[in-house]
Amino acid sequence: MSKHNYDIFISYRKRCSGDKPEMLQLMLEESGFRKRVSFDKDNLNGRFDVELIRRIDECKDFIMFMVPETFTTIRPLNEEAVETGEKATWDMEEVAFYERMASLTYEEFETEIKQISHTGEIDFVRIELGRALHRRSRNPKQINIIPIAPQESESYDFATLQLPPDISGLKDFQAVFYSNSRVARFKDIKGDLLKQMLSKPSYVSAQWLVMTFIALLLIVAGNKTYTSIQRTAEQKQEFKDCRTYDDYSSFIKKHPDSSLKSTCDSILHEFNALRNDGRASVNNTGNRDIKDREKEWVDVKWNPTITLPQLRSLVDMMNNMLLIPAKNKEFIMGKATGKGYDSPQHTVILSSDYYMCKYEVTRSLWYAIMNDSIVTEEGMLPMTHITWNDAEAFTKKLNKLTGLPFSLPTEAQWEFAARGGRKRTSTVYAGSNNFDEVGYNLSNCYRLPEGQTGMQFWPEEVGKKLPNELGLYDMSGNVAEVCLDWYDEYSGEDQVDPVGPDALPSDVPQKRICRGGGWNTNTSACRVSARAAFPVDKRNKLIGFRLVHPKLENVQ
Repeated sequence: MSKHNYDIFISYRKRCSGDKPEMLQLMLEESGFRKRVSFDKDNLNGRFDVELIRRIDECKDFIMFMVPETFTTIRPLNEEAVETGEKATWDMEEVAFYERMASLTYEEFETEIKQISHTGEIDFVRIELGRALHRRSRNPKQINIIPIAPQESESYDFATLQLPPDISGLKDFQAVFYSNSRVARFKDIKGDLLKQMLSKPSYVSAQWLVMTFIALLLIVAGNKTYTSIQRTAEQKQEFKDCRTYDDYSSFIKKHPDSSLKSTCDSILHEFNALRNDGRASVNNTGNRDIKDREKEWVDVKWNPTITLPQLRSLVDMMNNMLLIPAKNKEFIMGKATGKGYDSPQHTVILSSDYYMCKYEVTRSLWYAIMNDSIVTEEGMLPMTHITWNDAEAFTKKLNKLTGLPFSLPTEAQWEFAARGGRKRTSTVYAGSNNFDEVGYNLSNCYRLPEGQTGMQFWPEEVGKKLPNELGLYDMSGNVAEVCLDWYDEYSGEDQVDPVGPDALPSDVPQKRICRGGGWNTNTSACRVSARAAFPVDKRNKLIGFRLVHPKLENVQ
């Protein structure tokens, strides 16, 4: 067991946090807490054993890093009811288990962990948080618990978070909310975070070391050498803070002789290549009916604040937009027989062609646009645990960055594309009568995590199954995709460009249409005609979305 004492412990869920915990650690290290931050990737090598528990028991500040998906694996017994705002009910045997784990001695904990690793699954993040809360309840002055969460309501709603009793005490602590501006370095929360922490930065000792080092440099090499070293250090820090094209250009102008100039030049070259002189292609890859000469280019008003991660993601997204030839095409919408949300059948005409992204919006794209950060782990999973309002906020920010009119699809646009457009073959699901060929749901969306015995259900990476006739992936299953339309019952009358009602009465639930079924639905819900409706402000682990863009001739 290590004898090193760490004043700060960072707890986070690996699969959904990207590189943000590392950036938070870096900010703390640079703020006077060098070698005092316990971070598993850096100084624990991913071990979960007595050493980790010891660090929680000895730290002064327990920082709980949270993103929307942090607690989605902790599911209440009545999870469908919770999605409508009702109070959660929990498995009390499971609660009792985690409460016991939080209070074990080191010897008991070591024995228990060895047994569990062979007999069942365990939520390590839940144990970490429970351990910190248990210690806090006994010695409130010896440990502080600080939740870290996104500021914007479309990304995270700390106030409405429902947690089981063993960790519900988390909401009693004052959260520090970071903004989406330059979030990668967390400089915006430094002041608020340091005020709440029990740990104090070691500025005095660090300053003494720096002064000692400076004195040695002056003795050995003289003042000129020190000045050069200081200038290089300042330039490196300034370079780390560069995010936009203008930032890197200004750096080169300010430091033309810097050793970082070649790196800066490479980054600017990538910017220029991606910007393509202010234009981005709307690619028709996968739609073989569209010839090269018919491919379109979109004049993009590249926002000067756009960063390289955002630009990379945007260009990739644009090149995955597929033309859906729909102008003046009529199709039958709804199912042929029976009753329900998707009846009666009726004829619909779409008056314009449009583009649709062949993939659901991924975690990688979401966090690049919303948080200017890079998700390296599970970035190709569809973005989930969002509300309809969150999806709308995303499109608004995307449109601000690009100057283009992206939006959620209308329900009619979605179903026309899912059915294969002009190439439709009347299949039950998008691209096939065999659901397993084209989608994921409860029938095939499960896995056995390493070292565990219980199956888990979760969405899969986009584009792994076969596309439909138009080259669109995951239109059936994986995540349920929200549309623009307010929910309303079908009419049997012919319609042109239907968009649903303008609004719903104030005395009924405010619900928007959701299509395609998802990873935790039955196969019937994944039919191309199947409809669902969700409240606009309720977060749901099933919900995702994809983007559409009008054809250029329709854009003023």
